[in-house]
Amino acid sequence: MPSAEAVHRSTPLIAALLRGELPQAVLAADSDGATGLAEACVVHGVHGVLYHQFTGDPERWRVLPEALSECLENQARADQAWELAHRAELAACLAALAEAGVDALILKGTALAYSLYPVPSIRARGDTDLLLRAEDVTRACDVLAEQGYARDTYSQVIGYEITFRKKDRFGLEHLLDVHWRLSSHAEFAALFAWDEAQRKSVALPALGTRARGLGHVHALLHSCIHRAVHFRSPYYVDGVAYQERNRLIWLYDIGLLAKAFDSADWSSFIAIARERGVSALCRDALGAATQLLAVAVPAEVLTELARPARAELSAQLLSGSEWRGAWVEFRAQRNTAARLKYLRDLFLPDRAYMQRKYPGGNTWRLPYLYVRRVYEGVQRRMRRYR
Repeated sequence: MPSAEAVHRSTPLIAALLRGELPQAVLAADSDGATGLAEACVVHGVHGVLYHQFTGDPERWRVLPEALSECLENQARADQAWELAHRAELAACLAALAEAGVDALILKGTALAYSLYPVPSIRARGDTDLLLRAEDVTRACDVLAEQGYARDTYSQVIGYEITFRKKDRFGLEHLLDVHWRLSSHAEFAALFAWDEAQRKSVALPALGTRARGLGHVHALLHSCIHRAVHFRSPYYVDGVAYQERNRLIWLYDIGLLAKAFDSADWSSFIAIARERGVSALCRDALGAATQLLAVAVPAEVLTELARPARAELSAQLLSGSEWRGAWVEFRAQRNTAARLKYLRDLFLPDRAYMQRKYPGGNTWRLPYLYVRRVYEGVQRRMRRYR
C-alpha cells in the first residue's frame, strides 16, 4: 500500500477525476505513477466511484493509463463479489435480529450505499455499522453468535461498540460493528438518540423488509462528525493505518447527501447542528466537500453554520492535535466519576480486555502487559507526529 504522504499528494488529482476532469498529470503518468495513483484511490475509498463514472463514458475510459484502468477494474470486480456476499449476510442477520425483537438502524457507508449510490458495490467499505437500543445489545450478541459471528479479540476499551467477525464459505470476511450510542467518542455519543433517529429513518428494501438507515439530515450530521473523529483516529485499509483529514469517500458521501437536500432539510440540519454544538465541524466538512469536489452547498447554510449558538467544545478538534482531541474527549465525559473511569480505562483497562488484546497472557503478566500497552501507544503517537 502507498505511504500516507503519497496518498496526501495524490488527493488533488483524485478529486479532479471525481469532478469529471482529466488532469494532464494523470494522462501522462507512467506505469508506476498510474499504479500508485490507483492505490491512492483505494486508500481514499473512491476507486469504485471512479470506475463507475469512467466506464459510463467509454471515450474517457479509453484515455486513462492502462495501469490505472486495470487496477480500478480489478478492484471493482472484487468489490462486486464481496457486495453480493455481504448483502446476503447482512440481510440474514437483520432478519434474525428482527425475529428476536431487536430493531437495528444501519449507519454510514452501507446505509448510503443502498440509499444514495447508483450501485451499492461502488461505495467501498470494510464493515457495516448497526445502531441498537442499549437494552437490546446482549440479545443482539447472542443472535449474531448464532449466525456464526465471533466477537473481535480487539474491541473498544472506551466506547459503545462491539465488533463481530465472520468468514463465509467463500473465504470472504464480514465485519459488523454493533453500536448502542451514535459514536464511541463521548463528545458525539449522544448527538441524537435512538428514538429520534428511528422516527426519521428511511427504508432500505434491498436489505430486507425491516432494514432501515438514518434519514438524510441525521446521516449528514453523522458524516460530518465521523470525519472529525478521524482527525485524530486512523482508519485502516488492508491493515495499514492512515490519517487523511479529507478522505475523499467521506466527502463524496457528504456531496450525495447535500444533493438530496431541499430547503427544509437544510433548515433542520442547521438547527440541530447549532443546538448540539457541532456547527463548526459541519461547516468545515461542507467547506471541504465544496472546495475539493465542487459540492453545491447554499451560501446561506455556510453563513448560518459560522454563527454557532454558543461556544462549541467540539470545534477544538479542528486544530487536528491528538492531545487536544484527547482533552475534548475527557471534557465531554458526563461528570467527575465518568472522567475518572475514562482515565482508568485509557491507562488501566480491565483484565478481560488485556487478555483479549494479548492472548495467552497469564494473570501474573498483567503489570508487564500494561507497561507494554503504554509503550506501544507512545511509539504509535510518535510515528504519527513524525
